[in-house]
Amino acid sequence: MTTKEKIDMQNLNENQKLAKEFIEANSKGDLSPQKLEDKVRKLSTFMEFVQSKGGYDTSDIIKSVDVIPIQSESHIITTAPDYTELRDEFRIYDAHTQSGVSLLLNGPKGIGKTLSIAKWASNKKLPFIEYDCSEGTKETNLLGRFTMDKNGSTPFKLGVIPTIIECANKHGEAVLVLEELNALTPAMQKVLNPLLDWRNGVFVEAVEKHYRLDKGCKIAIFATMNPSSYGGGNELNEDLASRFGIWVWKYPRTSDEKKAINSQGIPKDFVKGMFNLAKESRAMEKKGEVDYAISTRDLDAVFKLFRAYKEIKGIDVERMVLEIKVLGNYEVEDQRDSMKSRIESIFGRAVFAKEENEEEVDIA
Repeated sequence: MTTKEKIDMQNLNENQKLAKEFIEANSKGDLSPQKLEDKVRKLSTFMEFVQSKGGYDTSDIIKSVDVIPIQSESHIITTAPDYTELRDEFRIYDAHTQSGVSLLLNGPKGIGKTLSIAKWASNKKLPFIEYDCSEGTKETNLLGRFTMDKNGSTPFKLGVIPTIIECANKHGEAVLVLEELNALTPAMQKVLNPLLDWRNGVFVEAVEKHYRLDKGCKIAIFATMNPSSYGGGNELNEDLASRFGIWVWKYPRTSDEKKAINSQGIPKDFVKGMFNLAKESRAMEKKGEVDYAISTRDLDAVFKLFRAYKEIKGIDVERMVLEIKVLGNYEVEDQRDSMKSRIESIFGRAVFAKEENEEEVDIA
């Protein structure tokens, strides 16, 4: 053994006691916050040292790591808002679960992509995890990380991937929804690959353990994303995209949308006008005339607000709803003016004439 190797081994041996004491929480909770921070710093340095010396056997330390147990029951979804199937979604989701082929729903915002999956999962009373992907998603979010409890110990908290595997192994089936999949960086997209192919699992290096789906158990894996025309996302890695079936959704036909939305108690002319306005806004967005299209979710909110505003005396309910839930989405002056024009054309009156004529009163 060279002199350098002897020094490395001495450093390893000196730090093993500290690491084991820290991980096994032998501090008895009597350390000050400053001392705990100091130990965290030392342990981080030690673990980096261990990783750089991959040939050393550190299994005695790894085995002493406590992993926070998964409370799979807390992930079971039993209720979800009403959802009207427009595409025979639930039977398609059943088929993807049986086949083991994950499904990516690619479509505009607010048309029920995630809601449809949540309703399907709640009907089956399955563990359901929805994870919002972002540029800031790290490997620790997906695989897990060390935490610190009030006693100063550092248990390992599993990330979303091993958590959904544990839920499926306990209940036989579980559902994972990865929201805005293309928000993940290319590097984080690759972390998903082992879960989505024949490996059916992931290796969590921090605890030296493979989390795999047990034989006979299933995970229904879904992802959602908006069309590339929305901008702001990343390209999907080809290897990740190839692991999904991709179902492109468009805005529903007006006749179908009317079935899905509760317009009870709303004047028929206003209902008709809102569906026409939504249709026109979508055409305008497609042409690049506006940045925002009125979605199915927006229409549902408009009708809910209309029913609520009717209880307020002395207000113009129609104008208030259109101002808050429609025009509020348009900050660019030209786009706002275009939507005002379409609103007044569709609803047959100068809804915002008062707003245009109002002058600011100068109080001296």
